[in-house]
Amino acid sequence: MDAVEQSGGGVRAQLQQLSEPLKAQLKEIEQQIEAMNKELEALRETKRDIEFVLKRLDPGSVEKRTYKKRERRTSASRTAEVLAFLENLNGELGEDFGYTAVFKAMKDAKMAIGKEMVRKAFIELHQQGLLRMTRTTSGGGKAYTLVGHA
Repeated sequence: MDAVEQSGGGVRAQLQQLSEPLKAQLKEIEQQIEAMNKELEALRETKRDIEFVLKRLDPGSVEKRTYKKRERRTSASRTAEVLAFLENLNGELGEDFGYTAVFKAMKDAKMAIGKEMVRKAFIELHQQGLLRMTRTTSGGGKAYTLVGHA
């Protein structure tokens, strides 16, 4: 047992020796990052001060910040997106399906749409006569089939 403990202690000592330079390098990198962050904050503060003065002296010289407007997709476009997805499924979800299964399939296909929007699209498609409710599932869910695609 003594030999095993000594060899284990020797390995630990070697690992400790190997890790010391890495620890020192990590500490140095952290210090450099901290110094750069301080320099960056000082530059930002100087920039704000200069912009403030320029805005007072010559309002036209400082560009106003512009923000990108997010593209808002209408519920009609999302409904069309769901319908197109359903038409391209070719029965992969079975004869009838619920909106949750369609949502999961859309999510797996990396489509950016929320579960609630899929539910609303199903309601809209049902009202338009493009989806037919075939049955009520256990738990109160509704199963639909695509009209003309049965």
